[in-house]
Amino acid sequence: MARVAGLVFNGYPAQGKTLRQLQASSGLLFDVLRRHDPAHPLLWQAEREVLDQQLDYSRLRACLLRVSRSRVLWRETKRLSPLAFPLWVERLRGGIAGDDWKTRVERMLATLEAGADA
Repeated sequence: MARVAGLVFNGYPAQGKTLRQLQASSGLLFDVLRRHDPAHPLLWQAEREVLDQQLDYSRLRACLLRVSRSRVLWRETKRLSPLAFPLWVERLRGGIAGDDWKTRVERMLATLEAGADA
């Protein structure tokens, strides 16, 4: 949006700026507007674009509303479920242990695969 408004210079013809340069210029503009004009419409537009394009806000909101109206069932599992595994890995990354988190994840995967074969 800022490029369309002419606030971010794309470079001269046949000498365009790199994506990294455009991101730096856009980031600087965003920071200045956020600090000095927090009600600027370009800030609102940037936030809308992130919500709509990156987070797929409308689908995420619909999903969360559907989940909020659903009944929660608690089930104990004998091993990690597919949804629990990434959470378990993330917890390992933050912990302190003798071996690194990748080694622990590989060990856990081997344990899960051995349990599935049994």
